[in-house]
Amino acid sequence: MSFRRRNYSEVMDNLLTSLVKGVSAEEHPFPSSNAPYVHSLERSPAVDIIAVYGSRNGQSHAFVKGKDYALSADGTQLQWMEEGGHLPLATCRITVRLSMLTIYPDAGQPGGNFYSPGHADHDRGQ
Repeated sequence: MSFRRRNYSEVMDNLLTSLVKGVSAEEHPFPSSNAPYVHSLERSPAVDIIAVYGSRNGQSHAFVKGKDYALSADGTQLQWMEEGGHLPLATCRITVRLSMLTIYPDAGQPGGNFYSPGHADHDRGQ
């Protein structure tokens, strides 16, 4: 198993992930397949990918949503961008932070939100 050095913001994100319910973190080897590179998410469907960390040029690196990677339309895969995006160092492990939390801004309480630890298609009535 290989280890990689993590920077302060990644350590803080991981700490917050462990404190906040409805957010999940997964580790995946890179590459997981031949190009185009995709990772099937263990906990899916996800509502959003919050952050992706890995190694690039020998340093810990935070990858950019929409530029380097995207969440598949069905919320089951992380997809690396084929053009213009940065890829992790080959044979490194990446950490993917996922949001499994649906937020309903108009939950019936003035100024309040309803947080549901379900999926994007979670029914308001449940």
